[in-house]
Amino acid sequence: MKRLVFFSILIAIILSFSPLAAETVTFVGLSPTAGIDKLILKANLVKPNGDGPFPAVIMMHGCSGVSPRHDYWEKQFVQWGYVVLRVDSLTPRKQQTFCDDPMATVKPRAQDAYDAKAYLMELPYVDKQKIGLVGWSHGAVAGLYVVDDSTPIENRKSPFQCAILFYPYCSDISKLNAPLLILSGEKDDWCPPSTCKPLASLNNSQFEITLKIYENATHAFDYEGVDTAAQGHVLKYNPEATKDAVSQVQNFLSKYLK
Repeated sequence: MKRLVFFSILIAIILSFSPLAAETVTFVGLSPTAGIDKLILKANLVKPNGDGPFPAVIMMHGCSGVSPRHDYWEKQFVQWGYVVLRVDSLTPRKQQTFCDDPMATVKPRAQDAYDAKAYLMELPYVDKQKIGLVGWSHGAVAGLYVVDDSTPIENRKSPFQCAILFYPYCSDISKLNAPLLILSGEKDDWCPPSTCKPLASLNNSQFEITLKIYENATHAFDYEGVDTAAQGHVLKYNPEATKDAVSQVQNFLSKYLK
């Protein structure tokens, strides 16, 4: 009997920390898209166990779409207690890649982020005042427009509470509207961290801007197992940089969303 009680308690503990199964959700995108009358965005939604309300994170993939690295980060976010909405901006537009003409789609994807935020704010278990954005590469460039108040956005009711951008190609921001953490590799020859240094040195922003540059790290340094080239650029996993990035991300999200 004691053994049965022990295992019952153990199972209950395991279940209490196990996230619910992910589900695929859809919502209307407000970004005009050539050849598509009504853009229906698709996303992977997963939440921690419990009723909430929970803080939430919206994930924005790179120019080639969702990859296994996003599975890793999704699990991390849920384990830390966040609802996660991993947006697929590529498939609903009937495209296989954004890499061929990346700048043509970064602003429309900023709209995708706010459309995703509007969707999350309708969910009863999401804390509407605690929604952050995490973007990678092309999704990180889009994230720069997300946190720039000068970017035209339909139905922008409120800014994100914070944004974390992995190896973006940085441009000027006219008016930052949220705390910003940028994680980049010193040897990134696709999106050099030098483009982000002027942004990080801004002294007229009321929001925190942190630029973390990892020595000997390249583009996609957090993509375990990767050691290749894409469009002539080096992509290589760096476990030390990834380990520190996990800590940086966890602390930054906790600071602004918990």
